[in-house]
Amino acid sequence: MKDLKEIRKEINQIDEEMLKLFEKRMDVVNDVALYKKENNIPILDISREKKVIDDNCNKIYNKEYLPYYETFIKDIMDISKEYQKTKIETFHIAYQGSEGAFSHLASLACFPNASFTSFPTFEDVFIAVKNNIVDYGIVPFENSYTGEVGEVLDLLVKYDLYFNKIYDLKIQQNLLGIPGATINDITDVYSKDQAIAQSSKFLKNRNFTIHEFLNTALAAKYVHEQNDKSKAAIASLETAKLYQLEVIAQDINTAQSNTTRFIVLSKKLDKTGNRINLSFTLSNEVGSLAKIINIITNHHFNMEKIQSRAIKDLPWEYYFQIEIVGELISKYTEELLNELKEHTKELKILGCYTK
Repeated sequence: MKDLKEIRKEINQIDEEMLKLFEKRMDVVNDVALYKKENNIPILDISREKKVIDDNCNKIYNKEYLPYYETFIKDIMDISKEYQKTKIETFHIAYQGSEGAFSHLASLACFPNASFTSFPTFEDVFIAVKNNIVDYGIVPFENSYTGEVGEVLDLLVKYDLYFNKIYDLKIQQNLLGIPGATINDITDVYSKDQAIAQSSKFLKNRNFTIHEFLNTALAAKYVHEQNDKSKAAIASLETAKLYQLEVIAQDINTAQSNTTRFIVLSKKLDKTGNRINLSFTLSNEVGSLAKIINIITNHHFNMEKIQSRAIKDLPWEYYFQIEIVGELISKYTEELLNELKEHTKELKILGCYTK
């Protein structure tokens, strides 16, 4: 039997070879995308995709690996289609905040070739998608340190929109000031409430007056415009460049794994994916929530997340949001949802995405 250390070394070597082949394949995919764009050819060719999957699966020698290899090939083709979309399709995207804000950075990462419009509030983004002013909207959904963005969750329940894609953005908060400013000059710090919370350890015991802003980029813009050494903003390095600010203290997150999950809003529910998000309300009865959990368990679904949220204007009333592992198009999911409807007051599908 091989030594585990040697086995891992062999896997690392194989992974390096696969990485080179992956980049080579994506270079060719890029050529395909350019050709399709020039000749107005749709991205998806179902018959071609099926043929590629079947041909590759027929070539595998060890049949024990066949179902896993088929999944691998399908994933590779899905990645190819996603990349082609970034090269072919031009979308109009809405985000909350201003240029340089983390929502803007997430939008650029998800849609590098799109046009963008910023809106003052999260609800403005929802309305823009709802009224077809834009194709998609991007909003923060939760943070690994500070938790969910409650306002966004409320809006998902309120509006007839869905999310079909997520993007996890590593967040690095920094203290930014005008050129020449030092930490000893700073008396006032400006940023969004969540950025302030994410930097709480750094800010603690420092004699700063904290001011909340709508977003980090607006705070940086304000500091730039004030041109005052006593004022600083908490924002990204990209924002520092945008507003000609200097980094006084870098990477001031309390949690070094600080990540914000963004969701892509759409009017249409994409039923593909392996994670389903639901919201529901219940009658105020003993055991009503336990009954819902038992139903999910009895249908053999894994629930990865559950949280409650107060309903505005209805004191002591709550709705629940859950995420379960499963495919929306499955008959087993349909059976689950039918039973959940019987035991909830309001049940809504918030989104479906691939994790």
